[in-house]
Amino acid sequence: MNIFTILTGGTIGSKINNNGLIDNSSQSAYRIIEMYNQMYDSGCNFTPYEPYNILSENITADNVLTLASAVRNAVNTKKYDGVIITHGTDTLQYSAALLSYMLGDAGIPIVLVSSAYILDDKRTNGLLNFNAAVRFIKDKPGTGLYVSYANTNTTGFGETNGAATIHAGTRLQPPIPYSADIYSVKDSWFAKYCNEKVMKNPNYTNVAGARHSMLGFNYEYTLTPDSSQILCIYPYVGMELPNIYYGVKAILFGSYHSGTICVDEKLKKFTEEASSKNIPMFLTGLSESGSEYKTVGEYRRLGILPLKESSPISQYCKLWLAVSNNQNIRTIMSESISDDHINPPQKA
Repeated sequence: MNIFTILTGGTIGSKINNNGLIDNSSQSAYRIIEMYNQMYDSGCNFTPYEPYNILSENITADNVLTLASAVRNAVNTKKYDGVIITHGTDTLQYSAALLSYMLGDAGIPIVLVSSAYILDDKRTNGLLNFNAAVRFIKDKPGTGLYVSYANTNTTGFGETNGAATIHAGTRLQPPIPYSADIYSVKDSWFAKYCNEKVMKNPNYTNVAGARHSMLGFNYEYTLTPDSSQILCIYPYVGMELPNIYYGVKAILFGSYHSGTICVDEKLKKFTEEASSKNIPMFLTGLSESGSEYKTVGEYRRLGILPLKESSPISQYCKLWLAVSNNQNIRTIMSESISDDHINPPQKA
């Protein structure tokens, strides 16, 4: 089995430096392959490639495009059974979503792997995550972009039970403060690796007719250096709404857990201005399976469109790609791509 392995740094490619700080290094990036080959006799051939080496909090749009190009080139050689990308945990959700929208219809599995601790730390889950990714590629229960990760409450801080979760790249929850744990929205994980087997989630649902990538696997995507054309607004008590600055093409609201935001005179004035400039407004976080609060109807009437159940990060990344590639924003945001929208349970 041949696996193209892209090494980008992050905690999984880091070590403790002379000042006692976690620091990425090119030398450490290759250690995960060395450890895997020492631990397992799998017959895998890894082709390593290191396009850059950074801590993932420093990732840029250019880094994402470099990753996409490397994967595309590897897949098009038809030499590989799968691709593994080592990545830091801080921005894993963003890279996973962006790459899903660009590479979702690759004919082979592409798996992002990270680690909560450096590989020399006995608490690390890095090797387990890497092994689960290899087994996922070998069994090939799905193609496209995934993330392999064992949460610390699963591994028991050093006492692993050999279990890891495989997540669809567009369904990851935002990071949890003070934790490296990773979850899928509404527990919609794709598969589990346990007892040396990969088992698909029987409750995983696909949206009928969903596209696997935004514009096709071999499309040369662009990504603006920043997302300044998107005005992102997250609610908090006592907040002031920002000014709609020149160049804004879309507005994305976050919401409280029940899909609500404060609807007052300030919001009405804000939405009137956005509507007068023909700027579409979207909101993430509204469940499709529960009763709605009256404020939801109020902000709908103001022109704010709740997006279908999905990861807030994936919808931000979709919007960034749509704006960057001059797509029809309203159309793109209404479509399910790379399984980003989750079929809700049937209402009673």
